[in-house]
Amino acid sequence: LLTLIYYAAHYEEGNHVTEYTLPFLSAAAYCFLLSLKEDKFPPLYGFVYGLGFGACFMIRVSDAAQICCQCFLVAVFLLLARDFKTLWQNILSFLAGFAIICLPFMIYFAAHDALYDMIYGTILFNLKYANDASFHFPLAMQLTYNLIHLLPFVIALIVAALALKDNPKSRLLLSALFIMSLLMILLMKLRPYLHYELIFFPVMPILFAVVQDSSNTLQKIWRAPGLSLKRVLIKVLLVLAIIQTCTLTFWLKITLLAEENPIFFLFPAYDKRAELLNRNERQN
Repeated sequence: LLTLIYYAAHYEEGNHVTEYTLPFLSAAAYCFLLSLKEDKFPPLYGFVYGLGFGACFMIRVSDAAQICCQCFLVAVFLLLARDFKTLWQNILSFLAGFAIICLPFMIYFAAHDALYDMIYGTILFNLKYANDASFHFPLAMQLTYNLIHLLPFVIALIVAALALKDNPKSRLLLSALFIMSLLMILLMKLRPYLHYELIFFPVMPILFAVVQDSSNTLQKIWRAPGLSLKRVLIKVLLVLAIIQTCTLTFWLKITLLAEENPIFFLFPAYDKRAELLNRNERQN
């Protein structure tokens, strides 16, 4: 239910590029979680990461941040295990997956003497666009916006940090801290478009896995005698999660029904009313 509400509330008018990277990002997240669970990093997963990175490279390279984090973590885990053979196999598999997606396009544009135009259109222009400093909002609005839309990241980070004390060698918890923090920083630096937050959708299973893996720690904190700041923090997160779900559900309602509502300032990226006012444009 949380996943559906979060997805629907950030869908905007649809047909955004993030929707086309989600299948690749979801497959990569599935392989990564499976590799952590089985403590195996087969080259096939490296191939999936390469396919996903290649797809994001051709669609919008910033969406590949999740896969970059996962590949970095896999490399670290294999280096710590001194399993250089598997690491090398994963690197070759990654390059093979990337080549299958990107090489045909590169060959085509190179044959037409337009390789630089392709690189500019897929990477350079997008980086320039993402770093455009023209989108600035007051600090209070930025904090409110980020708290509403990035709260699942915050919950994953805090729960993982609390559980690390009982399980400091957990690869799942360490991976969650690394992936969630970097994705959250990326989204805070990008323009405040609602559909950008959809890149959290594929890593939401990591949040669920962290909560499940940390259930014993959370129960111990909840039942701790006397005053417990950790218990207060968990209760605050729980209240915020309920508020966020209600807020996103309410926003979804006023968007679908094109209602006038002052809560719109929390969602500056898209206004359903603007689409209704511009129907004639599509008809013309």
